[in-house]
Amino acid sequence: MKRACLYQTSKRDIIRHAAFHLALNKKYYQMNKNTASKFKACFGSYICADILQLKREAQDPSPSDRNAEYYAKRPCARCVAVAAEIVGKELFVFPDEENSH
Repeated sequence: MKRACLYQTSKRDIIRHAAFHLALNKKYYQMNKNTASKFKACFGSYICADILQLKREAQDPSPSDRNAEYYAKRPCARCVAVAAEIVGKELFVFPDEENSH
C-alpha cells in the first residue's frame, strides 16, 4: 500500500507563495525606506558618524571620559527618541489621521 503525501505542493502553489512574499518584501522595503527618509529629514543622515560630524579616519581606541561635555556632543538619546516617535506613528496610524495629512 502506498503512503499518500499529506502535503503536496504544486508548481502553481510555489509560484503563488513566492509572488506573495516578493510583494510583502517590497512593501516592507518601502516602509523602511520611508522611515529612514523621515529620520534623515530630521538629522541630515542616518549614519552616526555623519550626525556627529566625525571625521572618518583612524581614531585613538581608548575611550573618552564620560562627562557632561562628552554627552553634550552626542545627541544619541535624542536620535533614539525621534526614531521611536517616527516608528510609533507609523505603527499606530489610524484611518482618521491618515486622511488628515
